[in-house]
Amino acid sequence: MAEAGRERFGDLLRRHRLAARLTQEELAERAGISTRAVSDLERGVKQTPHRETLRLLTEALGLSEGERERLRESVGPRLRTPALATGHNIPARLTTFVGREREMAELSALLLDPRVRLVTLTGTPGAGKTRLALELASRLAPEFEHGVCFVGLASVTSAGLVGAAIARAIGERDKLPRPPADLPAYLRDRRTLLVLDNLEHLTDASGYLTELLRGCPGLKALVTSRVLLRVPGEHNFPLHPLSLPDHDTTPERLARSEAVTLFVERASRSGVVSWSGRE
Repeated sequence: MAEAGRERFGDLLRRHRLAARLTQEELAERAGISTRAVSDLERGVKQTPHRETLRLLTEALGLSEGERERLRESVGPRLRTPALATGHNIPARLTTFVGREREMAELSALLLDPRVRLVTLTGTPGAGKTRLALELASRLAPEFEHGVCFVGLASVTSAGLVGAAIARAIGERDKLPRPPADLPAYLRDRRTLLVLDNLEHLTDASGYLTELLRGCPGLKALVTSRVLLRVPGEHNFPLHPLSLPDHDTTPERLARSEAVTLFVERASRSGVVSWSGRE
């Protein structure tokens, strides 16, 4: 129960959402979480949000520092520890994430849909599949009770070794003395997001992945690949390169272009260029 004199978190969240003139669906899309999570928090079904969920909500609502602090105080001293803190092995991102907010929202909705178990993010080399998958996994980690496991497959040479690569990554993530010998049994009762990166040269492992998903009802998989796996239940999400602005666009529109923003951000980091978009 909420302490006397302190507004309940769900009521305060709803008040901020209405003040921002957002529906629950719109707030969920902005924050990159599920609509159900927003609804549960407002109704008090989830009384204590994860720290990362709280951060995403405050940023999506555009709250001032004072408003953020009051929202945090309404939770009380027991913020739930997100899966991201202890149940993940997501590689550190060395660059900022630019653009792709529409894709992020659509992929989040897919992976949080209880009917969806497998999403394949397809695209040409250099389209940004891995970077998007990493950012998505980081944002969704609080939604998976037993965390996220990232499995890089670029150096795996045989489809028959994919299971061992997954087991090794799970073992390292969970700090086990050795990889789990029976991976389906280990994952059977766990709610986990498995990120399989660069699977295009190992598509013969699709049958193994299908059986793993079938035997582990709480498991979901996000795959990055140049090609589809073409297995039952697969949801394809084609990722296209960031679009370039029209040749006759204005400098202001040019500066807002995701492709130009990405180029300027990377070039500025390397000291190649510094541009504000006003010249």
